[in-house]
Amino acid sequence: MTHMMDTGPTPPVVVGIDGSKQALRAASWAVDEAVGREAPLHLVYVVDSRTDDSAVDRTGARLALDQAERSVEAAGQHVELESEILCGDPAAMLIEASRNAQLVCVGAKGKHDSEPARRGITSSVVAESAFCPVAIIRRRHTHRQFPNDRWVVAVLDESPISHGVLQAALDEAEWRGAPLLALTSLPSRSGGLRTTDDDLRAKLDRYLQDTDGDGADVRVYALPTPANMADLLAETAGIDQLVVVGMNNPSLVAELVGPQGRSLLRKTNCSVLVFRERQVP
Repeated sequence: MTHMMDTGPTPPVVVGIDGSKQALRAASWAVDEAVGREAPLHLVYVVDSRTDDSAVDRTGARLALDQAERSVEAAGQHVELESEILCGDPAAMLIEASRNAQLVCVGAKGKHDSEPARRGITSSVVAESAFCPVAIIRRRHTHRQFPNDRWVVAVLDESPISHGVLQAALDEAEWRGAPLLALTSLPSRSGGLRTTDDDLRAKLDRYLQDTDGDGADVRVYALPTPANMADLLAETAGIDQLVVVGMNNPSLVAELVGPQGRSLLRKTNCSVLVFRERQVP
């Protein structure tokens, strides 16, 4: 394990740490992201500038970061690890950190969330406003591996960003040894599903055909997008490990990361990755 403060030319995977169990689980989940992307893992604790005793908060922040570093080390993979304490509004500072990140990972529920209306408020604000993809991690156990039948689900529509959504979902499925379910629109003449354009349809159809063979890196399946994603989540959240959705569909993103989605996913291991094209500074 190498501890560095200079990420070099490769943008890091950033994890928001706040001392909560969910943040520790987000750090553990992010290890595969950093390894798969060949990127440093950057743990960030934001001391809320509105608190009264910043010295006490900084002591707690260092303890929380130390615990998160141990959680990362327990994953047993080589990753460049760095940590940082910032001061300000937690959501705003993580959004700012996203300018130079490949991915931001946050826990679904923070340590300081209390009232039901505030649960997950930081994660949802970051997911909707960041400059790079954001993963909201929901894990009931820190180091327990998912069985191989836990799905990665990609929601594809008719916009160009669906190319990125599909690729992100394929990467996640490969890194995590999971099957991929693509939710998209009408059947195509080739027997696959019609998606954004011919290139994306061809790519998806190729993966669907490869799934029938023995050498496929990722098992890919497809179904029509349901009229109501909430209904689908209510039925399948227990067997899904990650839903990948593009930021081009803000109403669906709000549904997944807002109160309705948090309620449906609350007792599950189903995380949400909000994909957007990374804005290079």
